[in-house]
Amino acid sequence: VLIPDLYGVIDMAAGSRHSVAIVGLDAQTDHQSNTRNGRVFTWGFGYWGELGQGDFEVHLLPTQVRGLDQSVAIACAAGDRHTIVLTTGRALSYRQDSRYADTIEILEHSGGRPLESQLRNQLTDAGLNPSALDDPDQPEPGQPGVEEKTCLPRPLPEPATRYCLDTIPSVDPNDLVMRSARRASYETVATCNPCKIQRICRACIRRCHHGHCLVPDFCRWAPGSDQCGCLRNGHCKAKWSAERAIFDNLVDQTHPSAEETISLDQLDHLLDLLHPDENLTEDDYDSAHVALRSSSRYINWFQFNKWHTPYFAEKFKQGAALSSYYGTSAIHHK
Repeated sequence: VLIPDLYGVIDMAAGSRHSVAIVGLDAQTDHQSNTRNGRVFTWGFGYWGELGQGDFEVHLLPTQVRGLDQSVAIACAAGDRHTIVLTTGRALSYRQDSRYADTIEILEHSGGRPLESQLRNQLTDAGLNPSALDDPDQPEPGQPGVEEKTCLPRPLPEPATRYCLDTIPSVDPNDLVMRSARRASYETVATCNPCKIQRICRACIRRCHHGHCLVPDFCRWAPGSDQCGCLRNGHCKAKWSAERAIFDNLVDQTHPSAEETISLDQLDHLLDLLHPDENLTEDDYDSAHVALRSSSRYINWFQFNKWHTPYFAEKFKQGAALSSYYGTSAIHHK
């Protein structure tokens, strides 16, 4: 399987349902030298936390393990539900970090004071820590064993897995973000044992069957004729629609979060986006606020759509009936 955008791999391991790779460290490099390479990436199923991403999600693309951000990894292994990474065993000091090494050397050779202020400003402008000059041999913060640090979870769904892969519009092959959503002749799917559904697409694995007992599979696929089992079952929660895409786009602009909600303050704006060519009335806006009022002041797509679809279906039905009535009356009048 081709893994795009993963270069300089010097070690890799595959577990039962996940993979791990070490990227960027030259095999001939002295592990004690000034380097910040040896980054760890994981991807695959993460139900048991084996990916080290701080969550229990499926990560379809290689994702850096942020808890090992400033460690130099030199070897890795993966098992059924675990991952092992071997590091150099030493905390990296500022002096050993190539981003700081030259600045520290200049400061020490200059005798300190004359250039110190200028060098501190240079580090600050580069987004680095100027206090590194106070004690260059102190360990950089954020390394395992140096301080407590929580692995950073991925806050948002991957763009290519936001919607069921068999419902999204055609994908532009030049769209590097969405290209992994394109169906191919071989696909990674899963069977959900509790739901008794087979051949579930990568998006529905995360969106519709999170936390379920899933068995992955890699199978032949006929784009256009084969279909995600979750969608075929009729209970897919990740179906794309033009209305949902507008809702999600507003989420991304105003309140990006894993919950994918919008503030009730954005409700009128959302209705205007969904019905740009219609003359919405105050009753329409009021109905939305009354039906969707929430103590949290935020609503998700399912809450909104539960009100929106039947409300406007009934409104259009009444409008069509009135149009028919007045049209008939005009004919009789003639």
